[in-house]
Amino acid sequence: MLKFGKVESAARFFCRCRCHEGLVLCAKREEEAQSYVRAIEFYQKAVVFDESTCDDISRFARCMIELGQFDLALIACATTEDRPLLTMLAEESSKNERHDVSLQAGRYLFRLAHKQHNRATHDSSMPTKHPPC
Repeated sequence: MLKFGKVESAARFFCRCRCHEGLVLCAKREEEAQSYVRAIEFYQKAVVFDESTCDDISRFARCMIELGQFDLALIACATTEDRPLLTMLAEESSKNERHDVSLQAGRYLFRLAHKQHNRATHDSSMPTKHPPC
């Protein structure tokens, strides 16, 4: 389990971004990584994401990848749907034998590619059917 010092440093990084004070308070109060993860999940539901918020969370994800905190990075990458970061996370977590995270990042990438393909091939006025192979 991630110990308090690393969670606190991650929280400080996140705090430099706007509107993240709740994450810091939660991480400091509970002193566990799981509380921090729950806080991020709550934040995902509570905040309307604009471009600068996504940039903040992408910076956080990159920082967590560099620190080897792949579980936290996965949540952040999935939040922003940042394909290059998800790819980096899949590669780095695989190198560090965190195949569970690597597999999950790969699944997110697959879903994003499928979503993008559906948007590109379907007209909104047409019924949603796959084109013939």
